[in-house]
This record gives sequence, structure tokens and C-alpha cells, in this order.
Amino acid sequence: MICPYCSAELPDDAQYCSECGGDVTVTQTQLAKTSHADAHTNISRVSGEIEKQRNAKLGVAVVVGVSAIAVILAIIGLALLF
Repeated sequence: MICPYCSAELPDDAQYCSECGGDVTVTQTQLAKTSHADAHTNISRVSGEIEKQRNAKLGVAVVVGVSAIAVILAIIGLALLF
């Protein structure tokens, strides 16, 4: 049997693909009916995850930048006292 998702060679009694984890018990007709909707859902989900990761990285960069400025200002303030 061939996996309909990744084309890996599988034993005839396989229920899931050992390469991609796809459910190989789904018929080609069922796959064709749901693949477009599933693809759209997956793209939306992945796009959302990428956006979350990008926002998290931006947040970390802002915190690091503000902290660096605070340290520099503290050093300058101490230098002016002495």
C-alpha cells in the first residue's frame, strides 16, 4: 500500500503511515472531500503559530533592549557621582 499523504511504501495492513503519521484507512474519496478544507485549516493554524512565535521574539527583543538601556544609564549615573 502507498500512503496517500507522503507516498511512502507501507504494509497492506497498516492503519497509520510510519513516515508521516497519516491515517491510511481513509479512502481516496474521503481524502479528496476533506483535503481542501483541512489544508485551509492547517495553513491558518500554522500561520497563527508563526505569528505567535514572531510576537514572542519581538517581546524578548524589547525587554532585552530596555534592560540594556537601563544598565547603561545606571553605569552613567554611577560614573557621574564619582
